[in-house]
Amino acid sequence: MIFKLDRQDHRKVRSLLPATEQIYNRTVHAIIDGVNRGTIYVDDLSQPKTALVDVTGISSLFIGDPHNQKFIAPLGSLSTQS
Repeated sequence: MIFKLDRQDHRKVRSLLPATEQIYNRTVHAIIDGVNRGTIYVDDLSQPKTALVDVTGISSLFIGDPHNQKFIAPLGSLSTQS
């Protein structure tokens, strides 16, 4: 399943960023820190392993485990919904 992470819990996904991304991806950090608008969706609300960071009006970025079927499998149904 995919869950929308509450804004006050955005910090839970910071550990999903690889060390190099922690340095260079200011956009994701700005959303995590509440500076930029965005929404974060995760596979688990308490201990996320994979996340989709939606940068409002710009793009979406995946962070964490790219092989996490618990998160990836439901994505296909999202594209068929209107």
